[in-house]
Amino acid sequence: MNYAILDIGSNTIKMTIFSGEGEILLRKSTAAGLISYVKNGILTEDGITLLADIMLQYDKIARDTGAERLYPFATASLRAASNHQEVIDEIEKRTSYKIDLVSGEEEAALSYYGVCKTLPDSKGPMILLDIGGGSLEIVAPHHHLATSLPVGALAMYVKFVKNILPTKEELEEIYRHTQTLAQNAGITKKSEDVCATGGSLRAFCRFHAHVFKKTFSNDANYTVTREEIVQLLTRVADMDLETKLTVIRLLPERTHTFATALTAILAILDTLGASCLTVVAGGAREGYFMKIKQKER
Repeated sequence: MNYAILDIGSNTIKMTIFSGEGEILLRKSTAAGLISYVKNGILTEDGITLLADIMLQYDKIARDTGAERLYPFATASLRAASNHQEVIDEIEKRTSYKIDLVSGEEEAALSYYGVCKTLPDSKGPMILLDIGGGSLEIVAPHHHLATSLPVGALAMYVKFVKNILPTKEELEEIYRHTQTLAQNAGITKKSEDVCATGGSLRAFCRFHAHVFKKTFSNDANYTVTREEIVQLLTRVADMDLETKLTVIRLLPERTHTFATALTAILAILDTLGASCLTVVAGGAREGYFMKIKQKER
């Protein structure tokens, strides 16, 4: 039997279909921007309808791919809505699926174990950063650390950016805001390697690979240095016509959010005292698949 894991995020809704042995059979993603449908802390009827419609579309795709059902879970997309229980109940009426609303701490753990599944056995202790549209999870089991910060790529865009692309001053505000939240959460310098996952970061890697003439694959790990991150953020903030066209061509769905995500990540890297970052292929959907399989045993 195949398993269709549905990750309902603040910016994108993603489905990964796994075989019973854990092989990835299909990936699909829709840029829904659910967080933009949260008004005065409430997910609107339009947002609920959009979510239900996408879930029904994905349900058909999943069944056509040999999965018997969806396994939907939601993160900051619904945690940010004060009416999340009403949303969950209404979605169940419309789709027959009950969404599993996971906490920030559980999301961090799911991402960590999902990433560990994709890393070589020789990989030692690490710190994982998982940035989505609405939140950034930081997990380091060896330091008993698992926390969630409200500094997602889309959340920071909505909070700080006035136009389509962020200015240097706006990115600096995001950096300071993220560092303050991290320090208040007790994040300090660590010696472990830092890995990260998230759609906006993989989008950045495509831009990085283009600039530095490297090869990037969504299914492979990709390492960048702190200096390279700063260099490319500076280039984006200056944003000459050539850079604008490159960003739009390479990252059509992440044009407005990849720089905000990268700035938040840079702030965490500096708080940790890290000099490089490895963007990894695994994440919360792999972790959730493992959770489902463990329940069946």
